[in-house]
Amino acid sequence: MNSAGGTLLIPWGTEAGCAHALQVSGLRVDYGPIPALREITFEARCGQSLALMGRNGAGKSTLLKALAGLVPSSGTGGILWRGQPLERNRREIAYLPQREEVDWNFPITVAGLVEMGRYAHLGAWSRFGARDAGVVDRAIEAMELSGLRDRPIRCLSGGQQQRAFIARALAQEAHVLLLDEPFAGLDREAVGILQRLFRQLTSEGRLLLASHHDLGTVCETFSHALLLNVETVACGTAAEVLTDHNVRLAFAA
Repeated sequence: MNSAGGTLLIPWGTEAGCAHALQVSGLRVDYGPIPALREITFEARCGQSLALMGRNGAGKSTLLKALAGLVPSSGTGGILWRGQPLERNRREIAYLPQREEVDWNFPITVAGLVEMGRYAHLGAWSRFGARDAGVVDRAIEAMELSGLRDRPIRCLSGGQQQRAFIARALAQEAHVLLLDEPFAGLDREAVGILQRLFRQLTSEGRLLLASHHDLGTVCETFSHALLLNVETVACGTAAEVLTDHNVRLAFAA
């Protein structure tokens, strides 16, 4: 829960007992002649946090980028969100890249970065209005960044940078968050804060998918896990999936 004791933003995805689903069936991604992903099939629902696990080169980042529409994909069933092709609801999906892929010297403050999340909702003739400002304020507060809203993003710690990008996703009113190695390089305190905020986000009905490398912290951080080794090895609750047998298959070269 945020410092104000309220919800992060409007909970959604669980009205009338419903849990909206992300359904991936037979997904394939090729980099030229090299298959990066083959026949990936899984389902995840609002209120869940899904860890993508596997060795380097297993396809974790590629899967996130395919879901975000950043790399072309093919397959027998494609990607459905709320029962429709994902392309029809693209603005409901937010992608957060690895921190090393971001130009942290770009001259923008925390507030300016979070405001960018509203661009998807502003048409060619729309102006940033009171509702947009309110959504941005709540997103910044939710990620516990109110005291840093005017700070340049280059001056943030690693954990604060991650939270700023999550705040941008909340300002976008995204319902599915795709995070590439969100815990990489963070100290213990920053990890704990991010874990707590993840739990709050999912408790309010959002779906989180994140590539992750630390087997020892999966169960305390995520409700579910997807083990990859170019193909789907196993998917389900974290406790069920992380058997010795499945881990060996996922991390085999």
